[in-house]
Amino acid sequence: MPTRIAPIRILIALTLLLGGVCFAESVERKNLATGVYLGEYSTNWPRCVFMDSSESKVSIAVTPNVGGRIVSYSLNGDNILFDGAAVGRRNMAGGYQCDIGPETLDLPEHPVLWSGGNGWQFKPWNVKLMSDPDDVTGVEIDKEITLEPDTGELGLTQWIKNISTNDVSYCIWDRTLCKSGGFVFFRLNPESFYPSGWAIHPEFDASFHFEKGKYSSPHIKNMDGVLVIEANGKPTQIGADSRDGWIAYVRGDLLFVKYFQVFPKADYTDDANTIEIFFNEQVAELQLLSPEVALKPKQNYSFPEKWTLIHLDKRVTTFKQARKLADKIPPSPFKN
Repeated sequence: MPTRIAPIRILIALTLLLGGVCFAESVERKNLATGVYLGEYSTNWPRCVFMDSSESKVSIAVTPNVGGRIVSYSLNGDNILFDGAAVGRRNMAGGYQCDIGPETLDLPEHPVLWSGGNGWQFKPWNVKLMSDPDDVTGVEIDKEITLEPDTGELGLTQWIKNISTNDVSYCIWDRTLCKSGGFVFFRLNPESFYPSGWAIHPEFDASFHFEKGKYSSPHIKNMDGVLVIEANGKPTQIGADSRDGWIAYVRGDLLFVKYFQVFPKADYTDDANTIEIFFNEQVAELQLLSPEVALKPKQNYSFPEKWTLIHLDKRVTTFKQARKLADKIPPSPFKN
């Protein structure tokens, strides 16, 4: 049986089988397999599974205790993710987490998936996480995370599985919270559903100007088909139906790129968005959306991603500098 770790536990016994199943953890570093060990990340996330790449100086920390979320993705010790416990917004916490949507469904709270303990398994440079079945939504969520030891690239696959006796219909909703103060950017869809190529969430429109069906803001610039967003300030959320299969975030001299698969003819039911961004003075949340899919009992659906971290020669402090980076980002490895 895979591990089920309670969110708060002072002393836990440790059982290790290389490449097998781990039943507990402690705050001291415990090597599990090549590139995988247990330890303490911070007081917010005291018990985590780590993977590191000595060749690339990239490391990640995953907590099975709180929904199986990634709380650190760092290069040379610089974590791009917001690793605080919470940011004061409903249903938000630090790091990356896989949720279900679309947000337009206004789903009931589902803490089993969002913050419950996860079972987990490991092998060299690989961790798999499994949520408990959630009776509220009728699904469970599994994730598999692989760190490439030579490059530091992270492979991430997320699954939702229908564990109920009824048909269900959801999308996979990747919610990755980064530290604020940088620039988010991605290519706009030239055949966008939106007149501007993007739109503001109606809950957050105080600082935006709207004229002739198009939005404008001092925090956002369309620069030759690339939307560049300064992710800092009053709470703001926007969406876009981008089709290029990547979103990037640069903060200082650290560039974070998330690649994902886009299905142009599929049903994106969260206002047609494939990408959504929320930011405030604390966080820049990069959200990726899969199409909504109908699942019969026992069926599952997966949504793969690839992450990269790159150290830049110079710090990025302007819209123009961020825009230039877009031309240097390789195409998505996923075919549309």
